[in-house]
Amino acid sequence: MKLKIARIILFVKDVAMVAEFYRDIIGLKVIGKINSEWTELETGSCNIALHKASKSGLKNSKKNDSAVKIVFESKNVQKEKLMLEAKGYKIGKIFTYEGMSFCDGSDPEGNRFQISDR
Repeated sequence: MKLKIARIILFVKDVAMVAEFYRDIIGLKVIGKINSEWTELETGSCNIALHKASKSGLKNSKKNDSAVKIVFESKNVQKEKLMLEAKGYKIGKIFTYEGMSFCDGSDPEGNRFQISDR
């Protein structure tokens, strides 16, 4: 299994404010429009996605509620999920949203990651 990083998700309080910073100060290109819940920025090699965080997610310091998630791209999320589970890793349920499929897991130290076919 060799997966490519597609995007890194930053969970933030104010998506628009953070998106404007990365667009206006850092110079990244916004993909689509700035949205209050989700905005993605083009960096060249992998994208940065800004996701509106829940209040509890920002206050909680446990790794499973971290403010960063790495997203790996796969053409077959189900296959990757099964391979990881066969190696002993607990991977969450596959969700489908607007035509894309994804599931979440954690590395051995609890850092969150996602496998997505988007």
